[in-house]
Order: sequence, then C-alpha cells, then structure tokens
Amino acid sequence: MMLIALIFIPMFSAPVAVAENAGTSVNFDDYESSEVYKFVQYFSETYPSRIAGSDTERQAALYIKQCFEQILEGTDSSVELQSAEQSSNVVATLNSAASNEYRIIIGAHYDSVLGSEGAQDNASGVAALLEIARQLASYNLQLPVDVVFIAFGGEEAGLIGSYGYVGSMTSTDVQRTLMMINLDSIAGGDYLYLHCETVANDMERFFVDNFATYSEISVKPYTNGVVVFPGMLGDYYEKLQASDQTPFRAMGIPTALFISGNYKTFSWDYVESADESYCVMNSNRDTFDNLNRRKEEFVKKILTVSDTIVSVIKADGFRDMAINARSGLVNLDVVYSQRWPVIARIAITLILAFVAWRYYRSLRKKSYMSNVSAGGTGNKVFTSPQADDVFDL
Repeated sequence: MMLIALIFIPMFSAPVAVAENAGTSVNFDDYESSEVYKFVQYFSETYPSRIAGSDTERQAALYIKQCFEQILEGTDSSVELQSAEQSSNVVATLNSAASNEYRIIIGAHYDSVLGSEGAQDNASGVAALLEIARQLASYNLQLPVDVVFIAFGGEEAGLIGSYGYVGSMTSTDVQRTLMMINLDSIAGGDYLYLHCETVANDMERFFVDNFATYSEISVKPYTNGVVVFPGMLGDYYEKLQASDQTPFRAMGIPTALFISGNYKTFSWDYVESADESYCVMNSNRDTFDNLNRRKEEFVKKILTVSDTIVSVIKADGFRDMAINARSGLVNLDVVYSQRWPVIARIAITLILAFVAWRYYRSLRKKSYMSNVSAGGTGNKVFTSPQADDVFDL
C-alpha cells in the first residue's frame, strides 16, 4: 500500500504572557508542597500500569472519585462512576443556580499504558482537573455554567471512555454542552500549547485574553505541524486528533486541548522534547522520577493550565462567548473527512500518469534515435562529416 504524507508546516503565534492573577497561591521555591505535585507523585507511583479494564485502573478510578467527593463536599454536586465498555469514567458535576442549564465539560484521561506510571501521560492532566474543581467549588452558585469534570478511562485503548460518554449523551445534552476542554500530557513537554481550531476564532481569543500564566502558552492552530496519512484504502489518521476531545468535536461541540510538547524541533512532526530522555509518552520511561527532573517547571505548567481555565470560566462574557462558539467551528466534512484521501489518491494518480507519459515519450525518442543511421533512408544522423553527405559531386 502506498502512503503519502500531507505535511502542514507549523504556524505559531507568539507565546503570550500575562500577569499572574489566578486563584492558586504557590511558592515555587517550595513546589514540592503543592497539592498538584503531591497528587502526581502519589497517583503515578501508587497506580502504575493503569491499562483499560485492569484492577489497577479500577482502583485508580475509585481514588479519583474519592478526591472529587472531598473537594466538592458541601456544594450542589454529584460524583459517580459510569461504565464504558471494559473501563469506566469518573464523572463529577458541579451545579450552579445561574447556569440556565448550560454546561461545559472538562476532561482528562487517567489510564496509562502497560508498564508505565503515566506521570506525564496523564497524571498531570488529572492533577489539573482536580485543582480546577477545588478552585471552582467555592464559586459554584455564581458560576455561569454547570461544570462537568470527567476523568476518562481507556483513552490509551482507543478513547473508550470519551466515546462511551458521548454515546450516552442525548441531543439535549449535546445542545446544552457549550464546550469541552481536554487536558492531556500537560507537564512534561518542552512547551505548553493550546489547540482550538485550524483557524483563530472567538473562543481562542477569549482564552488568550484570560491566560494566567506561570509558564508561557503558545496558541497553535489544530492541524498545523501534524502529519496526515491518507492511504490507498481510505484510512485517515491525524495525530493530535487522537485524544479525548475528538468524540465531542465530532458531535459539533467546540473543544480546546491543552498539551505540552515541541513543534519547533521538527517542522513535520510533534515530539515531546528536543531532549530524547524526556520523550516518555506511552513508554515505561513515563515515571514520576523522570517528570520530577523538570523540578518546579512541571508544577508551573499544571497550574498554568488550571488557573487559565478558572480565569476563563469566571471572566465576564464567558457564557455568551461559549454559546456562540459553535459558529467558529471549521467544517469537519471538509477538513477531516474521507474526502482528503480521495483527493490525495486522485492527485497521486494524475502525477503518476504524467510521469509515465513523460517516461513513455523519452523511450519513444530513444527508440527513434537508435533506429536511424547515416546511410539509411529518410532523416539522417551524421556520424562523421562526409563530402558525399553534403554535396552532389
């Protein structure tokens, strides 16, 4: 099978730095005392190999459920486990009297691959999820939307948790869900990125206007720098699409993805880090000890994400922006559908046909030139100057 790589060259906006104005108060000289640091260490070392359907994954889910119950105690909220095939999701809902039944979803997967502690991928995302819940719990009655926190299971096994949750949503659920924010591998990469759409839109700009950063965040259009492989049999694969925001985006729900990594080392692909020893995703090198080599920087990234999201939700005009966010979505039928592989196959066929035609022409020319001689009839090719060839004497 022939594959062709359609390469989108990275296009970055300048990193945006804003004054530190969010709700976290951390002395980064003593970052090891922060709640996010302690959670990532305990969770990744206590529940390694959180593969879908395993006892460890189930134990990890129960622990996250317990964390949400403690954080949201005394609020108008609910916390439950929802099954999703062989895995399960932890779903915590923080209700607001001012929501008018609108809601947003914030998610992070908690599973890992076999043999991995999953500190970067994705205990870091779950730590941010819990931190956001902690900060919003004291504002729940004044929040402009209900907030649904979901720790997804089975992401590494094919987005089992997120597909399962979306599959259980009614049409009413879809319409009142204004936005889904996904937190995946946010702490261990070289840089921190926000992905919304392939083009800038009001949702992206609203996030930028409310960044609360301890680390810089770069805004990156969703597909730029991603290698897309359309195959001869019609398959289609885009790397950054393969995270838990995908099923929601496919349902027409606006999504934002926070992820750390590096799009500067290779223009054609994503890597976690220019330092190969930090490239740990989906491997047994994804340990807390490896993540902790970055010291306070990994804590800063987690708190940058959590505090940014809290600032966005609490900002004036958030709900109006979120209600209108669907109007800024790119048409997936054009960008991500099977049309691109078809177009690619047609283009390949035309290119190959042109090359074959040119090759055929060159063969005909060579054949023509080799079949004539200086002494033959018709056109002559002079091999050496002879007087008889020029003059009739």
